[in-house]
Amino acid sequence: MLRPRPKNIILPSLMFVRRISQNKLDSRRTITKRITDPLFYLQLLALILLSTAIAGPLIDDVKADAQKVIIIIDSSASMTVPDRIGEARSIAIDSLGEENTITAAESMPVVLAKNLNAKDAEKVINGMEVRDTPSDVPRAILTAINEKENEYGKIVVISDFETWEGRVPETYIRIANTKNMELELRQVGNRTANYAIVDGYLKDSNDGTYEYTCTIRNFNDRSAKLDVQLESNSDTASGTKVSNSVQLAEYGSQQIKFSNIPQGISTVKILNEDAVLCDNIAYISIPEVKPKKILVLTDPEKAAGKSPLITAISLLPDIQVDVQQDLPDNATEYDTIIVNSKHKSLPAKDALEIAAYAKNGKDIIVIGNECLYDSLQMHGLYSVLPVDIVSIEEKGSYTIETVGSGKAIFDDVSFGEVYLRKLLATIPKEDAAILVEAGGAGPLVCMQNINEGTVTYVGSVTLPRPTHGTISLLLLPTLCSGQNSSDTCGESMI
Repeated sequence: MLRPRPKNIILPSLMFVRRISQNKLDSRRTITKRITDPLFYLQLLALILLSTAIAGPLIDDVKADAQKVIIIIDSSASMTVPDRIGEARSIAIDSLGEENTITAAESMPVVLAKNLNAKDAEKVINGMEVRDTPSDVPRAILTAINEKENEYGKIVVISDFETWEGRVPETYIRIANTKNMELELRQVGNRTANYAIVDGYLKDSNDGTYEYTCTIRNFNDRSAKLDVQLESNSDTASGTKVSNSVQLAEYGSQQIKFSNIPQGISTVKILNEDAVLCDNIAYISIPEVKPKKILVLTDPEKAAGKSPLITAISLLPDIQVDVQQDLPDNATEYDTIIVNSKHKSLPAKDALEIAAYAKNGKDIIVIGNECLYDSLQMHGLYSVLPVDIVSIEEKGSYTIETVGSGKAIFDDVSFGEVYLRKLLATIPKEDAAILVEAGGAGPLVCMQNINEGTVTYVGSVTLPRPTHGTISLLLLPTLCSGQNSSDTCGESMI
């Protein structure tokens, strides 16, 4: 449109060419003619409308996404300092947008609510609680940045920023910007005195005691001398107190070691006062090993005390074995009662008392011998057995297979080499856990929880011996007193 119309010029001499050319260039810089073509204005209007149509939705979308806010509040132990969590709640409420996500930065990020309006988000923020846990603010920030739905949103992080793992939080501002997010860090509270036990581990001294090594850290900008005390309490020994001191530089840390820690509950405590109390104490729990008393009721024979069953139980650590033919008056003192009557049955009264012990939480193990089926006196145990005894099977060949958790418990036992000559055919009860079964003859090892105790039925398996006679293979579950789940019991093999 700016192109000028050509002119016819007579050149009397070449010296006029330059001047005319200059006049031409000047004339092109200005519009010398008004545009009257209506097609031009229609095209211009179409271009304006098309540009507005393309730009309009983009502007609206950015405006909507700017109202999406992700609030990350530090809820770790350091926020228990007075007024910190209150100030954090106020900042969070003032930062709310139209669509809000609330996250608590504990040892792991915990999303409390997503996509809430301002009113509902305020209720969630006011209901937040501070926990005695460490803080991982950087992980919470990175989790929010990586959420695709948070794109074009605003992330507001509220913390005292006294401690964290990994990168400093400021390094994530650029990462957020690359994903079209705005990251705002808001600090609450002033620096306060804080010392902490941040790590620790136990080492067995192999003499009945343990050694504890822990790390003490100073979170202050000035050095400090800290007094640390170990206090031990044991049922078998009097309580002891051991004190130690450690000099820490500003923001420094140092390991400290305590030896001869007995079994039981012990505590390690920083005696210096600071603003955060929960990280000044560490609890050490070492279970006290007490010998278990096992009562074995078996046939009155001289070799009973040297039988494979008695020998195997005696080899278990921290076990006291008492072999009797009848139920003693002090049966309540025993942790576990094993019934192994093969030739002579127990009196009916004793069988009923053993069943009553099982119902009161005592651990009972019953070996499946012939006497258990043939003798009416032994039927008093039937009410607590995990199986119903059907008959005695003396003929045929049975395949022994592990079932359920028994596959892990008896992983090292080769049942393919076992010849099953004689056993009691059984049917498992409804709540029984079968560990080993003989195909076609029912469970061979079966367990059932009764109250806080466990009743175990163990069938007898025989296999040929190279010379003469047979030897017995009994699969005896480990005597686990007070187990609530039969799946957690181990095993011993005789």
